[in-house]
Amino acid sequence: PYEGGTVVRFCADPIGVGDGAFCEADWYDGNIWVGVFMVGDAKSTALAEQWLLAILAGVIEAVPTVAPGIQVVG
Repeated sequence: PYEGGTVVRFCADPIGVGDGAFCEADWYDGNIWVGVFMVGDAKSTALAEQWLLAILAGVIEAVPTVAPGIQVVG
């Protein structure tokens, strides 16, 4: 369901950063790691995941073009 990879979601508030709270969704497989993060009042892991899944197929497809030295397996 996730282009052959795994999705993880989390929110964090780094210590000593002031208003550095963010939410993030990351996708990874054995070769690539893609993530999106968001800040602000509307941040949530669900929204970050929705955004990530909306762009994921295009990002994976673009990897050989934007990083030609990377070999995509699978």
